[in-house]
Amino acid sequence: ISMANHLREECVYRECVCSELGCGAVMRVCELERHKRDVCGGVIVKCSVCVWRGARRDYERHTRMNHLIVSGGLSGEICVCDGRDFGVIRKWRGHDGKPVRSVCVSVVGGFIVSGSDYSVCVWDLETYSLRQKLVGHRRYVTSVCVSDDGSLILSGSRDKTIRVWRSSSGECVCTLSGHTSSVRSVCISHDYGFIASGSYDTTIRLWSLSSGVCVKTLEGHTHRVLSVVFSYD
Repeated sequence: ISMANHLREECVYRECVCSELGCGAVMRVCELERHKRDVCGGVIVKCSVCVWRGARRDYERHTRMNHLIVSGGLSGEICVCDGRDFGVIRKWRGHDGKPVRSVCVSVVGGFIVSGSDYSVCVWDLETYSLRQKLVGHRRYVTSVCVSDDGSLILSGSRDKTIRVWRSSSGECVCTLSGHTSSVRSVCISHDYGFIASGSYDTTIRLWSLSSGVCVKTLEGHTHRVLSVVFSYD
């Protein structure tokens, strides 16, 4: 399996931070957005201007998308609000009312990703219309992640697998199998070399992005692994 040739456009200059909200912030989003039930995932994005070789990016779009907070909840709603004044920008139901278990934002790619039921939905960041619905998992999608350049989408599922999707076409590039229980969290390294996955089987697996092979299994947790993340260094 090879994915080296389609990963990304060359970034000349980028300063973009996308991080998961802490517990207190998630509860704040829950209060502001008036979800009927608990919020299960949230992402805050702070992004400066990006200059790309070979691709035109709109300065106004990047500044306009600054400080967005996106959340998904058990009520099936996806909410977008302004992190500066906490006003609601848009709220909608995306997965036939099923709980939205994970969300992620790509300002570079101009889209929001949400995971629920057996599918991954890709929403336009300006119009909030559905761009794509990625189908292939056999059980609930529990985690979604987007590469820094917006070219790849990852999804983890209760079917014990991780899927890698090409955001431009919606094609499933590969399926990673090896965990013996639900995959609860997925993340892609910032150098595009590896994927990390955390599972209810108490392990963390490190996968080569170019080959799709598990190169290391990290053991040590005595209970379910709920979250994984790569550092920026």
